[in-house]
Amino acid sequence: MKKNVLITKLTKTVSVFLLVVTAISCGSDDNPITPGIDKGDISIATGTFKGTITVYVPEETAKEYFNAEVVVTKVSDSQLKVTPKSGQPYSVATPKTFNVTYSYAAGQSDLQSVTHVAGSPEGAFVYNHQNKSLNVGTMQQSANEIEFSFEGTKQ
Repeated sequence: MKKNVLITKLTKTVSVFLLVVTAISCGSDDNPITPGIDKGDISIATGTFKGTITVYVPEETAKEYFNAEVVVTKVSDSQLKVTPKSGQPYSVATPKTFNVTYSYAAGQSDLQSVTHVAGSPEGAFVYNHQNKSLNVGTMQQSANEIEFSFEGTKQ
């Protein structure tokens, strides 16, 4: 059941990402999509986010926490780390570092996003700058990791 919930969360995250990409790509020819980092960088996705986190502890039922906080920090020019707030019941979730890319639609400063690199084994990371939303779903990469999914907004 844990995997079904995670798959559902990841499907939802990917769907949101595809909607954002579709909305950007359906703009007029006056504002073509111009991927790159000359208008900004992945730092737009850093900060504290508040929302709902679901923690998937092995051999237990998934636990959902509301008003949860995660902190996103920049590790390098192409990596962001997501860490659940310490001292909370959901802090058992394993922090995860994602390889990410920044993209924007030329002439539309609100249409910026930071997303995981396709095929990333660590899971999914989607930040939409327009509504300051973050969707994350981690994948277990070692036996001692605890997966989590998070949906929330920047504070």
